[in-house]
Amino acid sequence: MCIRDRMQEAAASNGRGIPLFVSTDQEGGWVRHIKEETSQTPGNIALGASGLPQDALMTGYYIGQELRALGVNMNFAPTIDVYSNPSASVVGPRAFSSDPVQTAMLALAYYRGLARSGVISTAKHYPGHGMADKDSHGALPVVDVSYEQLWERDLLPYRILIREGIPAVMSGHLAFPALLGTRLPSSRSAFLIDEVLRRRLGFQGVVITDDMEMNGVLDNGVDTARACLEALEAGNDVVLVSHTPRVQENTWQLLRRHLAEDASFRPRLEASVRRILRLKLAALREPW
Repeated sequence: MCIRDRMQEAAASNGRGIPLFVSTDQEGGWVRHIKEETSQTPGNIALGASGLPQDALMTGYYIGQELRALGVNMNFAPTIDVYSNPSASVVGPRAFSSDPVQTAMLALAYYRGLARSGVISTAKHYPGHGMADKDSHGALPVVDVSYEQLWERDLLPYRILIREGIPAVMSGHLAFPALLGTRLPSSRSAFLIDEVLRRRLGFQGVVITDDMEMNGVLDNGVDTARACLEALEAGNDVVLVSHTPRVQENTWQLLRRHLAEDASFRPRLEASVRRILRLKLAALREPW
């Protein structure tokens, strides 16, 4: 039995029977984190060139079928960034289109394909990485847009997918100084997560951060543990610490201490737990 199956078995037998999310980035195209014998697809920009929703649906379906066979139940896809800056090489062919409506329609079809295969979709990178000229793995991108531009372009695919029931959204690490008045990364911004995504867009699903060891989220000298705390307080439900066991442990210990010291933190976490459990109940009823 592989370690994934042992972990799911342990989760199922602990008295509560709550399955684990097992996640990866298997977008298609150049972002294909599980390689070996998985299928190579041309990626989102090729789907945008054809413009056929059926192609996007079947791409999501077949990627999902492979992931499900491997025991992966959540995919950090589709990428719904609107490709509005040719210098945004970190997105590039990962985007469906420079047209927000076409982006939304193809992303919706891709999401439906993943759902048909039984895999959870995660729309990313909220609120929009398509204008960024830097890679948030290495530095904090600064996106100079007004709220009106963001609403009509970058948020339009989210507005449509949220209406259609997308279960999860990934928050990106981007600065929007014209909106926030600071360089605070968007994944740590209560205005962008709690106010815009939750209240104005009406999203009630699970919000997951991009990796919290990326340099973009650590702007202004905070460490990963502190950035995770700020992200949770801003309205994220899940924080990803993807690489370093020592950093994961430091984050866990800080969050435990803060929970013991600040009574207002508990209801914030309980709201996230309810959203996570609702998604698991809806999507993972069958044994994995």
